[in-house]
Amino acid sequence: MKLKLTTAALGIAFAFGSSAVMADSGAWVSQTGSANKAVVEQHSNNNADATITVTGWASDTTIEQRNNNNVSASITVAQGTGDKSVIVTEYVNNASASINQSFTVGNDATIKQTGTKRSESSNLHATINQSNGWSNTAWITQSGNRHQATLTQSGSGNKGGIEQSGSSKYGKYNVASLVQSGLGNDGYIVQNGRNLTASVGQSGKHNVAVVNQRGRNLTASVSQTGSGNRAYINQR
Repeated sequence: MKLKLTTAALGIAFAFGSSAVMADSGAWVSQTGSANKAVVEQHSNNNADATITVTGWASDTTIEQRNNNNVSASITVAQGTGDKSVIVTEYVNNASASINQSFTVGNDATIKQTGTKRSESSNLHATINQSNGWSNTAWITQSGNRHQATLTQSGSGNKGGIEQSGSSKYGKYNVASLVQSGLGNDGYIVQNGRNLTASVGQSGKHNVAVVNQRGRNLTASVSQTGSGNRAYINQR
């Protein structure tokens, strides 16, 4: 495992015990092999960046970013089986998170982005891409306003879902997009709030698409090509 941490104000922060100077941080982890585990935690670090790259199987990778603004996180997994990738960003604004898994079997990818109980988060971007795999699972959860979530899967027997809401009850101006290609895939989008947009695109056979929206000014679309596919949209 190779771990590199660059924190410009690390020594000053320890000397004065101030989290305010913990900023502009970068963390990089690269692992090759099997049954490896990697965790990156960045708290109270504005403009922080974290990247984990894995080649192998049965890996467990996690990035946690809390009490930050203007942060980014990325996990990339290649040629793995039974890998688990998780990105959690809490109490943040202006954050991006991405997970890319390719040529994988039975992998799990999760992105969770939230604000605080008293303050809605805004401008959160999440992307999950699982390509050339089967029996993979992916889920994106976002709370707050003006968020974008994109989930793409190719292969067979995959399941993917996006859930967007507000920290208290409703979210606003959120956009969710889910694209799947292959055989026997399931795609779900759930949104609560106002001015919401959801789209699902599927190609192949025996795929299922479900969109559930609750609130006002709702837009939903499902596009399917192939045979034996099923689509369901509920707006209320």
